[in-house]
Amino acid sequence: MSDSPPSLTRLRDLGFERAGRVEPRHASISIAIDDPAVQCASPVLYAFVVADEVMYVGKTAQTFGGRMQSYCTPGPTQRTNLRVRDLLLEVIAGGQAVTLWVWRDPGTASHRGLVLDSAAGLESAVIRHLQPPWNGGKRGLGTSSAQIGAPASHADSSAGLVPAPAPTPSRGPRPHRVGTHAHRILALLASLASTASERPQGAPRAIGWCDDCVADRASIVPRQTVNITARKLEADGLLLREKQRCPRCGGTKICNRLA
Repeated sequence: MSDSPPSLTRLRDLGFERAGRVEPRHASISIAIDDPAVQCASPVLYAFVVADEVMYVGKTAQTFGGRMQSYCTPGPTQRTNLRVRDLLLEVIAGGQAVTLWVWRDPGTASHRGLVLDSAAGLESAVIRHLQPPWNGGKRGLGTSSAQIGAPASHADSSAGLVPAPAPTPSRGPRPHRVGTHAHRILALLASLASTASERPQGAPRAIGWCDDCVADRASIVPRQTVNITARKLEADGLLLREKQRCPRCGGTKICNRLA
């Protein structure tokens, strides 16, 4: 992955333009949109980007401004809006900037007099190609890239993206980079639990590190991937996550340790 260009570069190649940024606002977020004309655009694809890496891609048939407002003030039953809002808050709290990018559907694609939804086809292709980590969380961290983008659209070829491979009948999970991240995290935390040199004097054996330190030592980028993967591992009963002083950086943060 380190040899690949930032996914933002591919997003620009596909015609996405910067539309604004995400800012903290009390216990939630606010979204500053650069061009007021984008507020009423519909349909659009949008992407949240951190450190030149695409974290989440979505599509809306309502106005762009209305869709962004639903992230700022999510309802109690809007699980996706709540989840993405919380992830955005965590990134901002960590001192990283979040930019917002959009692709406006020109509405010119048609087939025998029927207007085609280019945005829907491009959304599937972009998610399948870039595999944004927050989209993986939405559909399950073990979901294959073919399942994420299905069904594929014939319009995908116009975007120059590689089609998804045909699904296999096997019920076993496909190898996925998130699985590699999970292995790295578990291996690192196991080494912390057994290596005295990694523990301060008198600390318990099952010591934990914060997401930043895990990402740094395990060479996982972007850092938010550690947070997403660790939450999945916690849900599977493999990790415990609790707020404490990280023995490596000294900060009081959510730290991870083996269950």
